[in-house]
Amino acid sequence: MTQDLNKTTRRGLLAGGAAALAAGALPTLANAQAGKTITLLNVSYDPTRELYKDINAAYADYWKKRVGQTLVINQSHGGSGKQARSVIDGLQADVVTLALAYDIDEIAAKAKLLPANWQSRLPQNSTPYTSTIVFLVRKGNPWKIKDWGDLVKPGIDVITPNPKTSGGARWNYLAAWAWALKQPGGNPAKAEAYVKSLFEHVPVLDTGARGATTSFTQRGLGDVLLAWENEAYLAQEELPGKFDIVYPSLSILAEPPVAIVDKNVDRHKTRTIAEGYLNFLYSPLAQELVAKNYYRPRNAEVAAKYAARFKKIPLVTIDDTFGGWKKAQATHFNDAACSTASISRSNAFLTARPFREARTDHRTARRESQRIPAVSMFAPNLCWEPDNLAYVERQRGGGSLTAGMDDYSESVRDVSQATGRSPADLEAIIEARTHELKEALEQKTALLHEVDHRVKNNLQLISSLLLLQNRRVQDPALKASLKGMLGRVNAIATVHRRLFQSEDVERFDVSAFIRDMVADLMGSANRDDIRIELDLERVEIAASKAAPFALVVNELLTNALRHGFPEGRGGRIFIGVRREEGNFRIEIADDGVGFDKDTKPSGFGLTIVQLLCQQLKAKSETTDAEPGVRVVVLLPVNGAN
Repeated sequence: MTQDLNKTTRRGLLAGGAAALAAGALPTLANAQAGKTITLLNVSYDPTRELYKDINAAYADYWKKRVGQTLVINQSHGGSGKQARSVIDGLQADVVTLALAYDIDEIAAKAKLLPANWQSRLPQNSTPYTSTIVFLVRKGNPWKIKDWGDLVKPGIDVITPNPKTSGGARWNYLAAWAWALKQPGGNPAKAEAYVKSLFEHVPVLDTGARGATTSFTQRGLGDVLLAWENEAYLAQEELPGKFDIVYPSLSILAEPPVAIVDKNVDRHKTRTIAEGYLNFLYSPLAQELVAKNYYRPRNAEVAAKYAARFKKIPLVTIDDTFGGWKKAQATHFNDAACSTASISRSNAFLTARPFREARTDHRTARRESQRIPAVSMFAPNLCWEPDNLAYVERQRGGGSLTAGMDDYSESVRDVSQATGRSPADLEAIIEARTHELKEALEQKTALLHEVDHRVKNNLQLISSLLLLQNRRVQDPALKASLKGMLGRVNAIATVHRRLFQSEDVERFDVSAFIRDMVADLMGSANRDDIRIELDLERVEIAASKAAPFALVVNELLTNALRHGFPEGRGGRIFIGVRREEGNFRIEIADDGVGFDKDTKPSGFGLTIVQLLCQQLKAKSETTDAEPGVRVVVLLPVNGAN
C-alpha cells in the first residue's frame, strides 16, 4: 500500500479543527503575572532550527498579546535519538518535537516523564506536519541519479547520518528498504542485501541530519545526500545554483511527532503555556510557517495553497510496511536485532568489517591525501605509483575526489604506461598496499583508543582518591578546593571517555561532550531547582584541543552552579554552541544572583579560563545578564583544527 503525501494518515483532523485551535482552543493563564518572563525548552531534532525560530517568535508574540507575559522559548537540537536520551538523562524539556514516535515512546517507557498514550492527545497522532526523504545531488546531477537503485552503482558515495543517533537516518533506511522490498520479486532478504550494499557506499556517519547536510554541502563529501525534503530545499536556498533535488520513484511518509513532557511541565509550572504552544502548531498561522519552511502542512487549506511546492510521489508508511515503530525498531535498529554478517541493521553499521573498511578507506583518502598513499574502491581516481612511491591524485576541476570506475581504470592504464608494469601487476600492488595501510590505520586507531582508555581509568582512580580525601578533611576552604579539583579531573576523564568511544580519533564532538558533562554535573549537584537549557549545533574540534576546551567549559558551568545559585535559589543555566563568523561561539548564561558591579571578578577558576583561552587562541567576555552572568567564548575555527 502507498499513500499520496498530501493525504493525512491515521486519524484526520475534524473539519475546522485547526481553525478552532487558532480561534479559541489555546487556554488562558488565569494567574499569570504580567511582566514576568517565563521560559519553555523545546528539545527537537536536527533540521528544525529554522522552523522553530519562526514558530517561537510567532507564539511568543501571541502569548504576549493574549496574556501580557513575556515568553522565551529556548531550543535544543541534535540527532533525534540522542535528544531523546538527553531528556531521559535529565535534560529539562517542557516539550519534545522529535523525528519519530519511537524516540518519544522511549522517554515515556524509560523515564516515565509522560504517559504511554501521549500520541493520542493531539490530532493526527500528535504530528502537526509531515515530510519525506529525497535525494540532494550536485548541480546538473553529474551521476544521473534518478532512483534508489542508482545509489549502489560503482563509484557513488552516499551521505546519510547514523541510524543509532538520528531519526532522519532511520527514515532514510526504511525508505530504502521499502523501495527494494517493492521491486519485482522483492522480499525481505533482497531488501536486506540492498540496504547492506547501500551502506557500503557511505563514507561517514554523522550523528544528525544537519551534520550530514554539512558534510555534503560544505565539506564536499559524497555524490548524493539522503535528506529530509525540507533540508534539501534549505540547502538549495542557502547555496543557490549548487544542488538539485531528485525525487525517487517511491519514498516514505515521515511523521515527526510532538509531545508535552508532563513531569517536567508540572515541575516548572508551565503546563498551560506548553499545551498552548503545541496546539498553536495546528493553527493556520503556524501551518503557514510550516509550509514556508518546506514541511508539509496538515491544514487542508494551507496544503492546497502550497501544493505546487511539494511534489506528489507514492509513499509507504511506517504502519503499512513495517508494522509500526515498535516492530520496526525491534526488527531493524535494536542491538538485539543486529547481525555481524549484515550491514542492514544499525549496530552492524558500526561493526561490520566491509563498511568499516569502506569508511576507513574514504577517511584515508579525504584526510590523509597529502601524507598517506592510499587507494580504495570508493576513491577510484587515487592511484599509487610504485616506482617512486609518489601519491598521484587525479582530481577533476571542481569535482569530487570520488569518480567512476572508468576513471579508475584510466588511471591504472596511465600509470601502467609510465612504469612499464602491467595493469594486473599494478592492481595487485594497489590491493596489497591498501590492505597494509588499512591494517596499519586500524592498529593506530586501536592503540589510540587503548591509550584513551588507560588515561580515563587512571583519571578515575585519581578522582576516587580526591573524593576520599575530601571526605576526610574538615576545613571548608580545603573541601571546596578539593571539590573544584575533582571536577576538573572528571572533566578531562570525560574527554578521554568520549575519545575512547569515538570512531574518529582525530576529532572531538563538542556538543556531545557538553551533554555528557551536564548530565554528570547535574547528577552530582542534586539541584532539581536548576534547569539546564541546551542549544547545541554540531561542532567538532581537533582532539588535541579537547582537554583545555573541556576545562574551560567545566570552570564556567561549575562557577554558575556554585556562585549563581546558593541553596534555596533556583533558576536556569543556558549553554549554547554555534558557528558565528569564523568562530565557534560558546555561551554559558544564568539568571542567578550575578556579580557585584563594583568588584572585579577574580579567583583561581577565572585564572584557569584566561590561561586556557590564551592556549586555545580564544577570546572570552563576561557581561551582566540582568539577572545573572553571561560568558561568551569565541574560539577561532582555524585555531580549533
